[in-house]
Order: sequence, then structure tokens, then C-alpha cells
Amino acid sequence: MSGSPFQATVQQLEAAVKANRLMVVGQMNHQNMLTMMNMKIKGSQTFEVFHPQYGKTLFENEPAAGIAIPLRLYVYERADGKTVVTYYKLSAAFAPFKHPEMDKLGKTLDGILEAIVEAATR
Repeated sequence: MSGSPFQATVQQLEAAVKANRLMVVGQMNHQNMLTMMNMKIKGSQTFEVFHPQYGKTLFENEPAAGIAIPLRLYVYERADGKTVVTYYKLSAAFAPFKHPEMDKLGKTLDGILEAIVEAATR
């Protein structure tokens, strides 16, 4: 749960992504998209983030794991006005491959995502 309002959390997340040497490679603003359906929702955005150095490790060891990238972070505003940032752990996504390098990469990426969320929700 963030200690900041939605838009401030989004800005903090973008800064934390850069500070952790990742890049935003995609961004979806669900709030804006749903206005096309005459639906009004509170803040809701998905960020896709990654860095090619991790892709190199992934594709050298287990190309089938490409389904799990880029990393996704979801920022949304609850009905009570509180902002939440969520993500899936890559260690769980990579576990079925039973490959030591993928286990190591998953744990590394989990730590980076945790640091990003911690910085974004202060």
C-alpha cells in the first residue's frame, strides 16, 4: 500500500524503475482506455519494465521463459482512495523450468521488483 496518492505513486514508480536500471517498455492506462466504453474507474495503470541484460541471460538458458517477460507492475487506486502496487514474482514464473540460472535470475528480478515497489510506495 502506498503512502502517496495515485499519481504521485506512479511518478515514484517511474523514478524507481530508472534508479534500478530498468526501462519502461510498455505502459497501459486502463482508466483512459475504459473511457472508450463509457466506464469511469479510479487510477489504474500497468507498467511493463525490463532490461536487455536480463533477456540475454534468459534466452541463453531457457528461451521458453520468454513468456514471462517483460516484468509487469500494476498500480491501482482502491475504492477507499488508497493506492496499491502489485506484481508477480519471477521466481515463481521461472520455477517450472528447473534451471539453476533461471532460479538465480528469478530471485534477482524479484529483489529488483521488491526494491521498486518499496521506493514507489513510501
